[in-house]
Amino acid sequence: MLNNRLLCELALLDEFKESHKFVKEYDIISDDPLSLEITLNVKRHDYVFNVIFNKYFPYQPIEIIAKTTFRTSHMYKNGAMCLKHGQDNWNIDITLIDLIDDLYELLYIENPLGKKHDDAPSGDHFTLGQVFRNSKELTLLLPIKYSELDKKTGAIKYNLNKDTGILFVTSINENNYYKTNCGKESSYVVSSDPYNNECDNEIRTKLNLDKSKNAFVIFPNEKCIFLNGKDDDSIKMDCLTFHYDVGNRINIKEEILNKKITIIGLGSIGSRVAVDLARAGFNNFYFVDDDIFLPHNIVRHELTSRDFGDYKVVKLKEFINNYINNEIKIETSTLAMTGQESSSSTNRFLNNCEDSSIIIDCTGCDSVLLTLNKLTADNNIPVISGTVIPGGFGNIILVKKQKDIDLESILSSYYCWANNKRIFAERINDYSSASNDQTYTATMSDCSILSGLIGKITIDLLSGRSDLVSNINVFSTSDYYDLSEFYRAFKVNANEVIKKEDNYDEKLIEKGNKIYEDYCSTRDNKQNT
Repeated sequence: MLNNRLLCELALLDEFKESHKFVKEYDIISDDPLSLEITLNVKRHDYVFNVIFNKYFPYQPIEIIAKTTFRTSHMYKNGAMCLKHGQDNWNIDITLIDLIDDLYELLYIENPLGKKHDDAPSGDHFTLGQVFRNSKELTLLLPIKYSELDKKTGAIKYNLNKDTGILFVTSINENNYYKTNCGKESSYVVSSDPYNNECDNEIRTKLNLDKSKNAFVIFPNEKCIFLNGKDDDSIKMDCLTFHYDVGNRINIKEEILNKKITIIGLGSIGSRVAVDLARAGFNNFYFVDDDIFLPHNIVRHELTSRDFGDYKVVKLKEFINNYINNEIKIETSTLAMTGQESSSSTNRFLNNCEDSSIIIDCTGCDSVLLTLNKLTADNNIPVISGTVIPGGFGNIILVKKQKDIDLESILSSYYCWANNKRIFAERINDYSSASNDQTYTATMSDCSILSGLIGKITIDLLSGRSDLVSNINVFSTSDYYDLSEFYRAFKVNANEVIKKEDNYDEKLIEKGNKIYEDYCSTRDNKQNT
């Protein structure tokens, strides 16, 4: 059975067809999900499209895929049309007939099946990450530091002080040859058991280590050797860098640490949240961010200058696996949640989110929360969304608990409350605000406060302690001037805001239901014959 909104969509389409002759015909081809085949006649040429209402409609755009073969710059590789109303500007009031109007305008201007062609202008904004995703390479001219590379061994050496260094052994082949990481002249260490004292001198020789110097040698099999330069005895120990029993230390059960955590937005907040949770022992992540790490990001991010020019999600995955825990499972996506994407790509993202135990939004974008609204409500998935107030004056954390009120209501509650409170200074940009002619900019310190709190709330929610967390939290991290009077912790009950009822036209519902019943009757007759 179709819901009232979908029944209204059918009725509106039927009325639109009667008054707009370019809609030649339409047929229902499926009701789970509702899918149509529509034929438009534009400048005497027929164009056939499949129209799919995905299961998260109206919170997600309708997908329109061309069945007729034609060329236009407003089409994705799978045939999905890129129209004026898309992922980046979608709202629940947009209907199918709005999209058909967009489609007709595009086809009329470009006339792709006619002899004379024109290009319809594009209003889409593509981020650098989206552009990079469709190209083979991105070249950045950056200075290179050779000081970290040991030219003789090809290993990266980290000097703790003049007499101590650390060498990371990153791989081992079938003959028990350990390979040091990076460099053209990679060195190998022969050893069947790094705990065997007889291999110490061989390690020193192969890695060209001075016998008078101390060194840690870290192997990928969770073992570590400290080579003591003052005597012949080396110290063998478990390598805490790669494995540690966090559960016993902070009382987190193994089944909780195995739960899947989705983090959307791996910037100044999200990167820190990801690293904090990885260090806490969580080992199953889904990272989503289309942005590339560039030099200006260095002031507010967990990555370093060694990571310039690649996707943030890629480099964070490498950092966590290489330097925190190599057993952590991390899936990555470069989908632009706040930019133009095809509906099918977004649907794949939503399907990947369905098996998450919690979703953390660090984009600071309401549209992301609205995109997740129905999915998280239907699947009882908790959500945390965190934003640093421009200028670093405070933080906002919105929390949808499991089996709780939906994200749309929480957002409505927050803005209803915020409009009656003086909580914001004059905003200059995403990071800065002004107060009494003084400009303040949020730094990594402000971001760290917020990310730490998000990590704490994540552990509480996954551990079943949701009663400790309120839906809406606004709190100060600053005492500049008299702002402390306005930036204090507030608890707001989102259930007090009454959610709007669906006010659909009864006549449209009745007409749509008649169209749907005719389809069901025709389908049943075909199946019987």
